[in-house]
Amino acid sequence: MQDRLDSLLEKLNKDSLTSKLIYLFTAFIIFDCNTVYSLSSAHYRLSIFVMGFEGLLLLTLWKKIDKVIFNNWCVSMIPYAAIVLLYAVLNVSLGHMKSYTLRFIMFIPLAVLIFMALAKEKKSTEVFIAYENLMIIMGILSVLLWFFAAILDVVPITNYVNVYWGTEYDYPMYLWLLTKRQTIELAGVSIFRNQFFFVEGPMYNLCLLVALVIELFIRPVSRTAVHARIRFDGKKYRIVKKLGSDFSFGRCLILVSVIVSTLTTTGIIMCIMLCALKLLIWVLAVTKNNRELQRLIIASVMALSGVTVFFFMSKKLGSDSWAIRLDDYIAGFLSWKDAPLIGHGYNNIESLKSYYDMSIRKNLGFSNAMFVVLSQGGLLLFSVYAAGILGWVKGCKKHIEHLLCAVSFFLLFATTLFHDSFLMMMVISYGIYKIFNNFTSFSMQSFAALKLREEKE
Repeated sequence: MQDRLDSLLEKLNKDSLTSKLIYLFTAFIIFDCNTVYSLSSAHYRLSIFVMGFEGLLLLTLWKKIDKVIFNNWCVSMIPYAAIVLLYAVLNVSLGHMKSYTLRFIMFIPLAVLIFMALAKEKKSTEVFIAYENLMIIMGILSVLLWFFAAILDVVPITNYVNVYWGTEYDYPMYLWLLTKRQTIELAGVSIFRNQFFFVEGPMYNLCLLVALVIELFIRPVSRTAVHARIRFDGKKYRIVKKLGSDFSFGRCLILVSVIVSTLTTTGIIMCIMLCALKLLIWVLAVTKNNRELQRLIIASVMALSGVTVFFFMSKKLGSDSWAIRLDDYIAGFLSWKDAPLIGHGYNNIESLKSYYDMSIRKNLGFSNAMFVVLSQGGLLLFSVYAAGILGWVKGCKKHIEHLLCAVSFFLLFATTLFHDSFLMMMVISYGIYKIFNNFTSFSMQSFAALKLREEKE
């Protein structure tokens, strides 16, 4: 009996260590996503921390990687390796090889293996749940600091961080956590956006929107995770831990409130669209036996969200920000058209800059990831991103939330700049995992069934 209890405690301790490493791994992924930390002189140190915790997490999961999981991983890596290695040979300069290697040759393959190992215990979404939990904590902290430091101006500046983001700028830091740069006019009053420790409000908004997608569409299909199985006195027992409740209005309200505090039009529009989709899913489930009520509520939700989105879009149209965003798409398309297959080179923005309309620009920044990838990597590198996003669709026949995740991530990819962040790499990794998970196990089961039939004959 004591041996069995010791074995159980050992399993629970290992599980606790895995959970802690997941939170540390996810925290540094957030710190790396276009923050003042990642774009300062400490940039490569953050990358090393991300890779280090990824390696430690994989070590804690190593015993869960059996033959089936390893075969699934090998099959998934064959086409992936062919694409990323071919692109590396053709279009990655020596100066950018370190960044490319960390992200595409090391991070994504290891992350796919981690997701496959976690799936064995029905915990494949635990990394995303941890991400959302951290963003909620950071969101609450950021709103408090933003109110007292940026709005009331009662918190003194701690230090400055020099960062190049479109132009070189010294970011003031409050308690090493909050910074400010962008302002917006509301009722004739200039207000700083809540950007926490990110280089601008839209980057913080991006991370919050990913957390909102997790709350609305990933948590509902994440049920329970088996932590340990034991046999005692001839009976089998299971100890389980919930990954998260289906949907929490409180968590959603916190995320929406923090998104509004970033004062970004894109964030507010995306927030309205995501919440409207969630409401429609709930309405369809609750009123499935009353078609007339369904039509009435669906029409009302679509009309209300449509009017609200139109209101915010009308404020954006005609502004300098809108003109620059539109020019980004035009410049990106023209640049991609010059080298459609392999692009102009990893992290090479010279072709994009050549098509900029400098009469409307104050800096050389860019606003969407999709055309940066197409311009720099062509269809070859873009195929990796496309596969990673489309992979989320798998399972949508049973849960439409899978499809909505893919749509949400594509919209973020098409409207925000985060193509080379580890956050985007994590989204791609999970999509690739979903495509190839159980791929070889199905083949092995079919082979075993065929062999059994032959033996019977």
